Amino acid sequence: ELVYLLNSCQNPNLVPAYVTVSYFTTGGTQVDSSITVPSDSRSTIYVNTDLGENQENSCRIVSSQKVICERPMYFRYSGMGGHDWRGGSDAMGSTGLSRKWFFAEGYTGTGFEEWITIQNPGDGWATVDVTYFVNGGAPIYRQHRVGPTSRYTIMVNQDAGPGLEVSAVLESDQPILAERPMYFDFQGKMDGGHIVVGSPYLSRDWYLAEGATFDPFTEYITIQNPNPATATLVVAYY
Repeated sequence: ELVYLLNSCQNPNLVPAYVTVSYFTTGGTQVDSSITVPSDSRSTIYVNTDLGENQENSCRIVSSQKVICERPMYFRYSGMGGHDWRGGSDAMGSTGLSRKWFFAEGYTGTGFEEWITIQNPGDGWATVDVTYFVNGGAPIYRQHRVGPTSRYTIMVNQDAGPGLEVSAVLESDQPILAERPMYFDFQGKMDGGHIVVGSPYLSRDWYLAEGATFDPFTEYITIQNPNPATATLVVAYY
């Protein structure tokens, strides 16, 4: 499995930004690195070199100036089935932790491998309760323990089970960050992967700027309703 991981930081300020990157690994080891991002510039950290090869990790970025950070990844994914799925993904960093995270999308059917990754930058263990909401089935409840200053991974195909359309809610007794990587071979036509940071809240209004239904694009909207009452939705397409 080949993974090329970058962290990109933009500093639009008139003075340099002094940035500290703290990497958290699965074993709870914290590795710190630092860079200076010049004023009115963009800097890139090549994580494979900065942290080292073959490390599952999450990171925390602290800056002396207000900056913006994203994380591009490029991969050949072998995963659980010895695949050769190729692609890339990119995620905007989160500016905060939360005790609750929501994910509307999820699928553990054939050709899809779903993960939930958790960062616990705190000094204590985090107990994380995961509720999977299944399309056409009863909720599934799981509990995970995430060590201090560490990154933890849940393989949803195993945790919830195969062949499911699922969404997820994570509730933790400590502030954490959660993301959902997915890798896929879609109908034998397209392979790749994508990732999102969870939402720390629900809302009655959501906006999606992107959409395309030209051939060969296939667009879906997935919705999670964790409430005890039915939700009636109005979707306006522009």
